[in-house]
Amino acid sequence: MFEQDIIMRQIHEIVRVILVLLTGRGDAEPDTELLQSVQHKQMLDRLTAMVDAGEINAAEDLLYESLPLCGVRAALLFYLHLNQKSDDFLEAHGFSREEIRDGILDAAAKAGLGEIVGTLWRDQ
Repeated sequence: MFEQDIIMRQIHEIVRVILVLLTGRGDAEPDTELLQSVQHKQMLDRLTAMVDAGEINAAEDLLYESLPLCGVRAALLFYLHLNQKSDDFLEAHGFSREEIRDGILDAAAKAGLGEIVGTLWRDQ
């Protein structure tokens, strides 16, 4: 349990740092206020509802099909929402914290921040 908490905090902080880099706002706390449009928020709402219903892999597939539509910030918030789920929930639905990490790294790379974020993660 303790190790899970550490990993969850690391993921949260990495996402927060990426969002600060993307927005230029030092006070950027990961929430939907950082999304660039109502359309991005609607897509994120749809994706998180799918996650809550246990359709994690389908939601991630939709995320990547819609990435130009939903944006990198929404992708990061999607993975942050997944990160709030328990290991048992993730495992029951065929997902892992490693996949959350990989998704965040992929989103960061699409935003041109892949090397920076990869370095931050290696330093953890």
